[in-house]
Amino acid sequence: MRIGSATVARERLNVYADNPGIEATYKDHFALLTEVAVDDLHIAPLDAEEIVHQILLASLLQKKRITNMTEWLTAALRAAAECHLTQHGQ
Repeated sequence: MRIGSATVARERLNVYADNPGIEATYKDHFALLTEVAVDDLHIAPLDAEEIVHQILLASLLQKKRITNMTEWLTAALRAAAECHLTQHGQ
């Protein structure tokens, strides 16, 4: 189930306000994760961006538990891509 873009935008704004380091996290990881999703995992570009946004938001909720952000994000991306491809019959 997809969350409406207005809902996602509001969630992002709330998360940005509560987490001053989020901008750096996005800058450090967004482009690379999106590229991996599109090029290596064969996810459509818009879907890849949505998946990466969701993963980055989830990482904020789990950040106290995450010991290696890069490994966590990579594993989350692969799991989300597998779920996405299964749901879309690919």
